[in-house]
Amino acid sequence: MARLFVLTLAPIAIAYRLAHYATFFALAGQLLIPLASDPMGRGWDLFGTAHGHVGVISARFVWYTALVTIVVGHVIAVILAHVQARRIFEDNRSVLMSQIPMLVLMVGYTMSSLWILAAGGENPGAGLIQWPSGLLDLDQGAAEVLGV
Repeated sequence: MARLFVLTLAPIAIAYRLAHYATFFALAGQLLIPLASDPMGRGWDLFGTAHGHVGVISARFVWYTALVTIVVGHVIAVILAHVQARRIFEDNRSVLMSQIPMLVLMVGYTMSSLWILAAGGENPGAGLIQWPSGLLDLDQGAAEVLGV
């Protein structure tokens, strides 16, 4: 029976991937702006952005985008599971009863993922990207953007 419903979990996996990598590329990708001014690391300032602070996209915006992405993925998964149950079972009671385990699982997934996203405490998004100190040697502006 589980094999019949396993593909309905795919939207959740896709949403997690999108939220994770969109966060990384939106925040860390901004570092390409100063890097474009000094691509060889020789102290150049070709576009006048080598020593500027990057902050085009805020961590708060990225956090809310990840939140919406994950919730939408979960909603799509619930809808797909219901459609699949309608295909498999003939009577409405069987359809609804088959959805209880999946509903509990998806609510648990949603609560877990939102808890992980909110791990930043009072600073939404602070829990998203946390590198060990010394892993990246960043200038002060880049460190402020990334929250490290």
